[in-house]
Amino acid sequence: VDHLVCICHHTYDWLCAEFPILRTKAIIVYNPIDAATALSLPKMPHSEFNFGFVGMVPQRKRLDIAFDIFAALRDIDDRYTLHVKGRKPDEYPWMRERQDELDWYQTLEAKIESSPHRNAVVYDPQGPDMPEWYSAMGFILSTSDFEGSHQAIAEGMAAGCIPVIRNWEGADRIYPGRFQFESVEAAVE
Repeated sequence: VDHLVCICHHTYDWLCAEFPILRTKAIIVYNPIDAATALSLPKMPHSEFNFGFVGMVPQRKRLDIAFDIFAALRDIDDRYTLHVKGRKPDEYPWMRERQDELDWYQTLEAKIESSPHRNAVVYDPQGPDMPEWYSAMGFILSTSDFEGSHQAIAEGMAAGCIPVIRNWEGADRIYPGRFQFESVEAAVE
């Protein structure tokens, strides 16, 4: 092994603290973003009312928190829409082994379906159309319990989306603090 590549400082710091012998092998290489071409599409009309959420699996992505933020905003202004991009849990074979997580998703799905905002939640399929998808979003959400760098936030920002970032460990070392929140209420504000 010549190098162990980390994509962000907080995982690099953890790795070197946990396994000091790796300090000479670990390096940081940031994920590239094609901000100059692919993500520079003009914004679509009314994108300012669209919240983008990329990848709902696994559970630690915390779609429940994203939905709570969206629902609170929708109570204020019914023009908001939540767009969830990617595969659903049952589309991943490895998720079949995680019954507790599948139960959690079923409970969340029931919550969304019983909500007055259920018709404003759109599930967009996984695909190579990310530049076009970002051009339709005004905001990009990161509500995870843990992330490395959360590439969707960087891509969304490059595409002109306003990030709304839960303060997961390391977020403050990657993204400006003004876009981070500690509670649903702070994110809504």
